[in-house]
Amino acid sequence: MKKAIVLPALLYAAVCIISITVVFYAKLFHILNMTYLLSLLVLLPSIYFTIRYYRNNYTGGLIGGKEAVKVGLQFVLVAVLIMAAFQAIFFVLDFKEFKINYINTVGPEVTKAAIKNGVLKAKESEIPKILQQEIEQITLSGEMKVVFLKYLIYGLFSSFISSIFLKRVSI
Repeated sequence: MKKAIVLPALLYAAVCIISITVVFYAKLFHILNMTYLLSLLVLLPSIYFTIRYYRNNYTGGLIGGKEAVKVGLQFVLVAVLIMAAFQAIFFVLDFKEFKINYINTVGPEVTKAAIKNGVLKAKESEIPKILQQEIEQITLSGEMKVVFLKYLIYGLFSSFISSIFLKRVSI
C-alpha cells in the first residue's frame, strides 16, 4: 500500500480521534453524537482528495474507475482499522461506563415518555427490566460491529462516488 494512501488515512483517523476524545473528556456530551456523525461525513472528502492526489501524483493524471475505487477502499481499510482500535480502547476504558450511566439516568424518563406516547408497548413496572436488557446489549463486539459496518458501508459509497468524479482514462 502506498504512502499516498496510508498517510491521509492516518491523518483522517487522528483528527477524528482527537475530536472525539476532546469532546468526550471536556464533558460536551450534548455534541458527542454530532462529532461522531461529522467524523463519518468527513470521510467522503477525505477519500476524494486521497484518490485525487493518487491520480495526479502516481498515475500521471489518468485513473480508471476500478483503480479509483480500489484506492478509496484501501484508504477506508486503513482508517477503519485505526478507528476500530481506538473505539475498542475507548469503549473499554470509559465509553461503556458512560453508556450504562446514561441509560440508568436518562433511560427511565425516555422509556416512560415512549410508553405514554404509545411508541413502546409496555407497562411502567417493566421499565427496570427494559433498561437492564439495554445495558446487557452494550458489548465490545456490538460496538465493533457498528464501527465496522458504518465505516465500510459509507466508505464503499464514498469511494464509488469519488471514483465517478475522478476517473480519467486515455482515449
